[in-house]
Amino acid sequence: MKRIISLLLAVIIIIGLVITSPINVYAATYDYRDFYNQHATTKKKLRKPTAGFSVELLRKNKSGNYEVVDRISTGVSMAQLNAQKGDRLRFIDNSRGGDGGSIKFWDWQVYTADNSYREVDYYSRNPLPQNFELRNATTYNFFLNVADNQPIDKSIVPEQFFVDNWSDNGPHSTETKPDRLGRTWTWYFAHLRVNVSEGPTTPPPDPDPEDPYDPPPPVELPDSDISVRVNIDWIEPEVAPEGTM
Repeated sequence: MKRIISLLLAVIIIIGLVITSPINVYAATYDYRDFYNQHATTKKKLRKPTAGFSVELLRKNKSGNYEVVDRISTGVSMAQLNAQKGDRLRFIDNSRGGDGGSIKFWDWQVYTADNSYREVDYYSRNPLPQNFELRNATTYNFFLNVADNQPIDKSIVPEQFFVDNWSDNGPHSTETKPDRLGRTWTWYFAHLRVNVSEGPTTPPPDPDPEDPYDPPPPVELPDSDISVRVNIDWIEPEVAPEGTM
């Protein structure tokens, strides 16, 4: 009996120690704008690249050819266009390298509000698409982040979460999913939003024009005097009210 009681006391003590002991929390959120990459060999602080693009909105004209009807470029705030279903977008990459001489990767992502289209390519080695058709009447969101070809010091990156010199200039921010220690990173993207409608409604056809008035030909009168009888009723002169004469 004493042995059982001793075991129970030991278990209670162990549970108490576990409950009262401090818990180490490793979760943290890193903002990439606050993180400075270093040169892989010289350890000097690196300039990050700049992500950006321009876009031309093309629409089919009456002759069946596409022509530019609007254009816009990304910047410090979200760029926005209004388009019609069937329009096309032509992208021009304006990204620039930081301390790297050229762009190495394009993180290109496209999403629609109705989930009808999704494109994600984190490490694309190709510039932006030259021709993108807006096939659905919904809202399209285009995001871009770029990395240049400058090697970085990977040893200072927590958990080596990234190994390239990425941009941080875009107006759109997004937070990554937590890693195994609960840590997340906030990244930044150049952002274009395109609101696509079904297109202009077809106006009703114009009514048929009225026939022009064609007056009848004049009546040929005989060569004789025409007498017109006019009846004029005699009207008594009005008597003025008293006091006005």
